[in-house]
Amino acid sequence: MNFIKTAHKWLSLVIGLQLALWLASGLAFALLDSSVVSGRHLAERQPAQAIAPQQSLLSHAEIARRHTGGEIFSIRLQPGLDRPVYRLETAEGIELRDAGSGNALVIDAAAAAAIAARDYAGDDSLIGEPVMLESATMETRGHSGAIWRVDAADEFGTTLYVSARDGQVLERRNDTWRLFDIFWMLHIMDYTERQDFNNPFVIAFGIGALLMSISGCLLLFSSFSRHDFNLVALLSRGRRSKVAVTLLDRAAAPLRELALPSGANLFDGLAANGVQLPSNCGGGGSCGLCQVQMPADTPVTGSEKALLSPAELAAGYRLACQQRASGATRLVLDDAVLQAGQFDAQVVATRFLTPFIKELRLRPLGGRPFDFRAGSFVQVEIPPHQLRLADMAVEPHFRGDWDQWRDTPGGAHGEALRRSYSMANAPGEVMSGSDDGDSDIVLNVRIQPPPPGQPALPAGAGSSYMFHLQGGDRVQLSGPFGSFHARDGEREMILIGGGAGMAPLRSIIVDQLRNRRTRRPIRFWYGARSGREVFYDDLFDTLAAEHTNFSWHLGLSEPRPEDNWTGPTGYISDIAAEQYLRQHPDLGKCEFYLCGPPVMLKASIAMLTGLGVREEQISFDDFGC
Repeated sequence: MNFIKTAHKWLSLVIGLQLALWLASGLAFALLDSSVVSGRHLAERQPAQAIAPQQSLLSHAEIARRHTGGEIFSIRLQPGLDRPVYRLETAEGIELRDAGSGNALVIDAAAAAAIAARDYAGDDSLIGEPVMLESATMETRGHSGAIWRVDAADEFGTTLYVSARDGQVLERRNDTWRLFDIFWMLHIMDYTERQDFNNPFVIAFGIGALLMSISGCLLLFSSFSRHDFNLVALLSRGRRSKVAVTLLDRAAAPLRELALPSGANLFDGLAANGVQLPSNCGGGGSCGLCQVQMPADTPVTGSEKALLSPAELAAGYRLACQQRASGATRLVLDDAVLQAGQFDAQVVATRFLTPFIKELRLRPLGGRPFDFRAGSFVQVEIPPHQLRLADMAVEPHFRGDWDQWRDTPGGAHGEALRRSYSMANAPGEVMSGSDDGDSDIVLNVRIQPPPPGQPALPAGAGSSYMFHLQGGDRVQLSGPFGSFHARDGEREMILIGGGAGMAPLRSIIVDQLRNRRTRRPIRFWYGARSGREVFYDDLFDTLAAEHTNFSWHLGLSEPRPEDNWTGPTGYISDIAAEQYLRQHPDLGKCEFYLCGPPVMLKASIAMLTGLGVREEQISFDDFGC
């Protein structure tokens, strides 16, 4: 279903662009003067050719006798010339003969100029010298044989095309027609000949429109649940009946019972009763964060199939935003959700860790304690705002990295939204510069700049807002949330991360070594582009010196000359595999914790799967992407 969503999105984009072109070309056709487009506004009306009484014309038989070629199909007088002329259609082609003398006529340059002057209603002095074209051009498409091109130096850019075979004016073109022809090309989608209504692009468009319709129907029906077709439930909803929703903890102990309207969306219903589930998409079914556990036979929607693993679905995990209250509903909530709350915090300090990653230290207001498990995240309320990257307060030694965005326009983000950020500090950790480490919340925020080559687009709504925060500013948080936690036990822990994925991994490592004082082996692999994007390295060096069961390894994908880098280069997943995992005696006894950019996550999971690592051994945090 995820593939169908992606295909539907791109098909809609392509077809939407063509629909916009049809709209634009149709509007152009309506606005352009048809008489100017056709050239009729400068076409001289030719009077019927009269034959003087004293003028005698040869008979058809005499003309036929003088023809020395093959079979003659027809003989008729042709108008438009300066004297009566017979037009013979023969097996060899068209032949012109003077109706009075019977002599053959040739349309030379002088004749073409005279024909053009008679046809042109403007000033004859503007007529230029005829130019012979041996074959048809785009402006004379559909015609064959040699053609005389006669330009007129008027305001319309008029060009007359006269057949060198029979002297007829084939086409009257001008600049308005040329503009019309561009729109015509876009309208019929024939970008080569501009006259084929059954070209490959039209056929492909038709097939694409059909596929878009089919995928749209599939997505529409996948958005329905079995409850949507339950007539009894629909009628009950109309009577505003209530159904019982029982909340349970992980031990299946009942915690609370809610009365929700029958058919109500569970995400909205829980929020209305003070139970805040995490969500980056506002209940749109695209982030996969609002997980709850329900009976295993609960119907599965398309979004759930795309966002949850088969093991999670088999265990009864569903997305609250995709499920509705029906009958007696029992929900098992994560312990973190049950403990989560909504509160205000104040920014107490900020600092740049790398050119594009910033550390924010937040403190709950009113002395509110904040307890969390290592690896958890909070959700930050992002209000409507308009900010410019050029206005960022950037540290001097990183200013050069930001010059590329100095002309980026301000991004107007008119809707409130939520973004998830993992804690980088361990529970109870007193980080450097903090005078109250037990209550501080430390986040790592990476700016999401405009896409490469598209500086006109705004930066990420959440990251640009977070980057602008300064000491003293207030933010609204909810949490803690998440299930990306270290499992209890003595199995070896292997952590792979990159970018802002450092945050939860740092929290887990510090918690394991300094809080829990574990003796289990911990191996940490971190990837960055260059040395300028590496941070917290002093901490990991210290931890490695203090704890013999911990080691950490750095890989750079694009080291700079000033890095003087002699370590491994490439993707961190490949480096970890080559330097350690492929030689590991028993990967089945390891636990894997991954966090970083989507590309890194995908590559790491594929690498581990290729090495035979089971799905249940792998935990990852994908930031709700």
